[in-house]
Amino acid sequence: MNNFPFFFCFFLCCIGYACIFINLFFLLTIPFLIYFLFTIKIWKQKKFVGVLIIFSIFIGLTLIFRPYFLTYQLSDKIDKLLHWSLRSKINDFFNQSYDAKLASFIKLVLLNKKDNNIYKFYNQAVSLGIVWMITISGFHLHTLTMCLRFILKKVKIVRTLFPMLVIVFYLYLLNFSYSCTRVVLVFFFTSIFKKVVLSKFNILGLVGLIIIFFNPVAINNYGFVLSILGCVGLYYISELKINNLFLEKFLINVVVCFLSLPIIVTMNKSLSLFVVINCFIFTYFFVFLYFYFLLFAWIPFLVILHQAVVYFVYLLLASFDFFNQVLRFNNIHPLFWASYYYVLSMVALLIKYKTDKL
Repeated sequence: MNNFPFFFCFFLCCIGYACIFINLFFLLTIPFLIYFLFTIKIWKQKKFVGVLIIFSIFIGLTLIFRPYFLTYQLSDKIDKLLHWSLRSKINDFFNQSYDAKLASFIKLVLLNKKDNNIYKFYNQAVSLGIVWMITISGFHLHTLTMCLRFILKKVKIVRTLFPMLVIVFYLYLLNFSYSCTRVVLVFFFTSIFKKVVLSKFNILGLVGLIIIFFNPVAINNYGFVLSILGCVGLYYISELKINNLFLEKFLINVVVCFLSLPIIVTMNKSLSLFVVINCFIFTYFFVFLYFYFLLFAWIPFLVILHQAVVYFVYLLLASFDFFNQVLRFNNIHPLFWASYYYVLSMVALLIKYKTDKL
């Protein structure tokens, strides 16, 4: 099992699902498929037959059960079943404890809820290319998990179980978004396979397979795609074994930005010329901001401090946005992005080949 190419199978299934749902997303997966085809040399592995069998089963089940695949939100189902909603109670708490603008900001940072009170701020974050740092994503839950594991590192059982319970509960608050579900499943399978040499790419591929199996339309969700691409960039840089920590963090930002560029341009029709620098500068700032509100947003008498923090964030983003230079794009054909990813994959393959020879 440790050499089973789950990641290869994941991209194979993405292509199959995309063909079924008549979507051009499969064009973007082909370059990655080629990259991992050459990296793991799957045609030389006996388990290649297993990949094709799993691929056939997944596609077959999708065709059979396609009418039942709905993009419903699981948390809404849970609330309806219980006739009570903790999410609504938390939302009401923020609305009653703070003024409208501050409450909206806190709900954006902690619960991914957007409204007109923060429209300008949100658009500035989009313009700077850092909106993924503000809205809750797999990046935030992964950071939260790592912090909890570090705090509880001396208590082995609790170190695994408690972070899992916390992020599953948080997942409910976020209505089981795809990117956050990815973090929970990766953490779960990493804990299960800790005694098995299963690569990070394979765990990511296994998780991707599970998510698109239960909801194939996830491949059309920008958050899910960005989450997978972000992990690909992170894992790729970690495999290069760079000794300089500062350089490694910078390269992670660069690679993730290059990988997510087509998705960002497709979403926003624009791209900041300073997106790499912005991401590098703001990453840890917004990690601090997230943990600040996660710990202290529940204490209303700190409202003056909260307002000062939010005012500083508004001022900081407005200052960067003033000097920001943005490129505007019209609709770009998927074939162009497929070519872009193809070139990127070949460059990554060449770099990996050179570093493995050293």
